[in-house]
Order: sequence, then C-alpha cells, then structure tokens
Amino acid sequence: MQPILKHKTHLKSLGRALRGTAREVGIMETCVILNSQTNRLGWEESHELANMFKLVLIWTCLVIGEAGKVNGCREQEFRDRNGNCIACRQCGPGQELSKECGFGYGEDARCAPCRPNRFKEDSGLQKCKPCLDCALVNRFQKANCTATSNAMCGDCLPGFYRKTKLSGFQDMECIPCGDPPPPYELLCK
Repeated sequence: MQPILKHKTHLKSLGRALRGTAREVGIMETCVILNSQTNRLGWEESHELANMFKLVLIWTCLVIGEAGKVNGCREQEFRDRNGNCIACRQCGPGQELSKECGFGYGEDARCAPCRPNRFKEDSGLQKCKPCLDCALVNRFQKANCTATSNAMCGDCLPGFYRKTKLSGFQDMECIPCGDPPPPYELLCK
C-alpha cells in the first residue's frame, strides 16, 4: 500500500513541477523532461509497468510533436495576429526585409533599402548581396555598384593578366605577370 501512495505523491509533485513547461519550452522538450523524470519514480517492483508507461509517454509525445509541426508555418510564411500563416513580403530591387521572416516569425518585417556596398537586382525574398570590389580581383572598375546593380569590372590593372581556362573562359581575377612574364600574354610585355 505504501509504495503506491509514494508513487502518487511523486507523480503529483512531478505534475506541479512541470505545470506550464509545455508552454515555456515546447512540447518535445517537455516530453524529454517527463521521460527523464519517469526514471526517478522508483518502480523497481514493477519494471514492466514503468517501461510500458515510458513507451506510451514517448509515443504520445512523438504524435503531439508531429501534429505541432504539421500546423506550423512554412519556410517563407509568418503567423499573423489571428494565427494564420501568411506569405512573407517580397521586396523590390534595391530592397530587402528588415528582419528574418519564415517558419511563423517576421510579421513586423518591412522592406528596407540595401545597406551600403550591397545590391539586389530582382524582386523577391532574397537578401541584398555584397558588391563586387574590382580592386580585389586586380581589375579597373567600369561601373559603380548601386542598390540595384553590381559593380562592373573592366580590363586588368597594369602588370596583371587574365588566365584562360581549358574551357576557353577567362578567370574573373587578374593574376600578376610575374618575373619573367608569360611569353604568350600581350599585357605582360
């Protein structure tokens, strides 16, 4: 009689300790906590009952956890005040969202201009990309980067040449001519 009473008391204190946990840390974390707590119940005299309880508990947690995922918003949706999943805003060229949006978050995300030295050519959910720095690839700059277009690079700087790949295309980066310069490169003579 006393062991059963002991278990009921332990279950009541366990219930009080976990009250509200599902709301605070989520259902899957609560299930993990509950499963770890069943190890402390002390049901040595009835291992079979304890194991059955654990299996039912784990199965219930998995079913509830999967149901929660099905009802959640997708990658490019936020949850509005009414609980509906709404597609994230698409920003025009030269703009990106002010904060992350998707999987239920980002209701207050707004379109904002690209930060300096960044650009975005098309409308959509993509972020602004860093501008190309022609000096880093040893080339003259033909056109500056704007919020809606990347910089355009021109010819190689003096003392540099563009290596031709086996495919016939040339590398973006110009490489130093070296000493002695390659005999086949006209820019290095």
